[in-house]
Amino acid sequence: MSNAFENPYAKRSEMTPENQRMWSIAIHLGTFISSFIVPLIAYLVFKDSGAFVSHHARNSLNFNLSIFLYTGVLLVSIVGVVLIPVVAVIWVVLTVVAALRASRGEFYEIPLAIRFIRPTI
Repeated sequence: MSNAFENPYAKRSEMTPENQRMWSIAIHLGTFISSFIVPLIAYLVFKDSGAFVSHHARNSLNFNLSIFLYTGVLLVSIVGVVLIPVVAVIWVVLTVVAALRASRGEFYEIPLAIRFIRPTI
């Protein structure tokens, strides 16, 4: 039978482990293009595509939202404005570390990330 008659609302099957790892790396590195928009779209698209890619999308989204919040708080304070470059360096380093850990197939939790979005059961 043709694929034209398949149910469009049926649950998607999981990705292969290699594809999950590739997409996880792309999600982390995609934050350099658009801070939390790339992980948000990735989370919405891949949340049911596999535990590994879902974990990394959620983790990247939480981390980038946390960095956005930390930067906003620092902008309000006079002393905090001086610390914004430090936050930027921490963001770059931890994003690269997360991408490297994803390439190794590890479920990595980024430090300093507030868990806004928790795993679904």
